[in-house]
Amino acid sequence: MKKIWLSLLLLTGLLGARDYLNAPVLALAVSGNTVYSQEDILERAPVRTRLGQRLDYAVVQEDLKRIMALGGFQSVNADLQPYDRGLRVIFTVQENPVIQELRFAGNKSLPLRKIRRIWLSQPGEQLNYNTLAADIRRLNRLYRRDGYELSLVERADISGGGLRVQVLEPVIDSITVTGNTDTPTELILREMSLQKGVVYNSKDLYADRQRIFRLGYFSSVSLPDILPSGETGAVNLRLRVREKKKSLLNVGLGVTSQERFAFSRLSLINLFKTGEQIQINVQYGQEYRKQDALPKISYRLRYYYPWFFFRGMSWGATSYLGVGYESVRNPERGADDLLPIRREGFSTDLHMPLPFGPQYGLLFEYRDEFVREDVLLSPDIHYLKRSLSAVYTYNSLSYLGETGIVLDGDIFQARLEKGGRLEFLNSPLFDFGGVDFHRNELQYSRFMPLTERNHIIGLNYRGGAYVSARDRNILEGEEYAMGGSSTVRGYADTEPFAVGPKMILLNAEYRYIFNEYWQGVLFYDWGNAFASPEISVKEFKSGYGLGVRISTPVGPLRFDLGRGELHWIFHFGLGYTF
Repeated sequence: MKKIWLSLLLLTGLLGARDYLNAPVLALAVSGNTVYSQEDILERAPVRTRLGQRLDYAVVQEDLKRIMALGGFQSVNADLQPYDRGLRVIFTVQENPVIQELRFAGNKSLPLRKIRRIWLSQPGEQLNYNTLAADIRRLNRLYRRDGYELSLVERADISGGGLRVQVLEPVIDSITVTGNTDTPTELILREMSLQKGVVYNSKDLYADRQRIFRLGYFSSVSLPDILPSGETGAVNLRLRVREKKKSLLNVGLGVTSQERFAFSRLSLINLFKTGEQIQINVQYGQEYRKQDALPKISYRLRYYYPWFFFRGMSWGATSYLGVGYESVRNPERGADDLLPIRREGFSTDLHMPLPFGPQYGLLFEYRDEFVREDVLLSPDIHYLKRSLSAVYTYNSLSYLGETGIVLDGDIFQARLEKGGRLEFLNSPLFDFGGVDFHRNELQYSRFMPLTERNHIIGLNYRGGAYVSARDRNILEGEEYAMGGSSTVRGYADTEPFAVGPKMILLNAEYRYIFNEYWQGVLFYDWGNAFASPEISVKEFKSGYGLGVRISTPVGPLRFDLGRGELHWIFHFGLGYTF
């Protein structure tokens, strides 16, 4: 009899549970919440269990997942209770703890203040897994943006109210160089900012590779291999180079619409295996001026040492001689405004890096030059120029491999030159002797890739002002000549349309990169030089046209066909216009 009653009770319970589960939901509630309100949880989830509808177990399970996905809870459960003639559904939550302390470990390269600016999970706030995940993604993006592509958040732990974020920053364990037979490995490694024990950074590695290539010792510097190391949290770098010959002799001929010339260049590279370079250039030709073929010659000897005391500081010395023809403003002997001018001199320069970053540099140059009319007897023009220059440079250009083809970036240069007597706050510091003058120049170039990397827009601004104590026989080489291959193309180099002590020039180019050797160019130039105090934009002249750039071992060859006011002019030269 007792078993029968137990069976009846069990059957009654099952029948009651069946009616219980089929009852409508008449109330929704949340318990265990202190930070989030009930309404906030139900709306933000959002909960799909509806009042008045019959209970659906599958919907309740989805509601639990939605509430948990809010990120603020350690656990979420659902309780069912009878309510009037239906059910009350109570979602019971266990909230995450409030962050009492925030600590970062393993971050050597990024300063803590920089990380905290993008980190939203702060002490005093409840831990939210979604916010924490977003913080981790932002920090990883910050690492990648700054070049630390192998660095990332390894884990984030919460214990006793403290949030500890562990960052993994792989360091360089070793660097090996192959392919160098004449160049000591130490000479290569000293150019690198990445050293053993330094956190790996792709931007620093790119700059190191460019710096090594620009030493001039190598025809190629490979993309380094990044290999796993036996040490935890470390990588190995392997760099392959291909050396140039120690002695290079280049000989060539050139013909343009303004001149024809022959040149020879002897380069002695890393002669004593200490990094020095010696270069001797000799050029002889004829320059066409007013339908006359006038001889011109130039000679240049330069010594350059790229490691002067420490990396980034370099020293060079140059001896030069040039004989050419220059126009003369305000000649003392009448209308004879084209004279053979001989410039002979010596210069020494010291380049120093600035602590703001590898893009910043400061160059000091001392120049001693004697200028005279190249005649045997009684030259009207003969004077000494001694000057000191300071040049500030910012350079963030990036290049296509090792070709020197600019892909994007900016370059800014400010030059101050003072000749003769140097003063500071109206007090004389010292007197170089010779002509008293000063020159101020600014140049800014910007290169912007379009949707495809082989489409480049280049913009350039140049401005300069020259003030000299000389008021007669001012040479074209002292001031600014406007018109020619390096200023406004479409005019002849030998017949500038303006010469004066002030100059403003704007250049725009569209460059299409066919490959690492060939570029096509469309250009537009606009500017003028002024001898009068007033500068009028109405007097500016323009030139436009198209050209080709060819990368060669001696530098880029430039061919331009430009049109000015009257006709088309062909230009040929070495190097870029800007």
